[in-house]
Amino acid sequence: MEEKRVLIASPTYEGMKYCEEKFIKGLKNINYQNSEILLIDNSKTKNYFEHLKKYSGIKVLHNATKEKKNVLRLISSRNIILEYAKEHNFDYIFMIDSDVIPPKEILNELLKCEKGIVTGIYYNLFPQEDTYIWFPVAWRELTNEEFKAIQDKGLYKGVEKSELRKHLTETDMNKKDLIEVSIPCGGCMLISKGIFNKTNYGISKKYFADDLVYFAFQCKEKGIKMFCNTKMVCEHLLEGKFKKDEKGNLIHPFYFDE
Repeated sequence: MEEKRVLIASPTYEGMKYCEEKFIKGLKNINYQNSEILLIDNSKTKNYFEHLKKYSGIKVLHNATKEKKNVLRLISSRNIILEYAKEHNFDYIFMIDSDVIPPKEILNELLKCEKGIVTGIYYNLFPQEDTYIWFPVAWRELTNEEFKAIQDKGLYKGVEKSELRKHLTETDMNKKDLIEVSIPCGGCMLISKGIFNKTNYGISKKYFADDLVYFAFQCKEKGIKMFCNTKMVCEHLLEGKFKKDEKGNLIHPFYFDE
């Protein structure tokens, strides 16, 4: 059987130079033949774009977006990737963030799942009171028991169960299985043609949310189920990504704009 055509694609910008070599090596190490690697650089100048062109075996495009906010520049690049996949008739997009190193077999394993949207998994730092804590980057809906426990505590009164979600737990991770999620791990996500032909990235006007949440809400509204394969654990290269404010608190790049 002929392998499906997969576009391995990532938005990037000059702030990711700290992990660029390991990232590109990781993409080239993916064990899948019928694929193309595409990087979309949304830096505000073309310097990083020219720098990335030194790498053989990858296609690099510069996104000359006029958006000023980092999150909007990212969204613009993700949508360019969707359009590129449509124009070049790819069967799947493997959307990967430029600080994520996937296992070599990730495409073979995700394709075996035969889902419209299925992801690997990695950990990230999330704010918790006055610090950051590591959590898996995927969320699932609460079980009936979990929702009842919250209600019994008098929390989230008037909120429907479907409106709440929680990070995958270590118990979920240890199952090494396919788990249906409400918000997938967007930085290592395999998307079929049937999905990327009718979705895009943006910002939710209803909730304060990033591009991934917007994408997930679209899928949910269209009745598209999303899954995470917790066997496919990726490395996440965070060192060098976060900045610190005057108090020493870590700040994600979404929340500063240079």
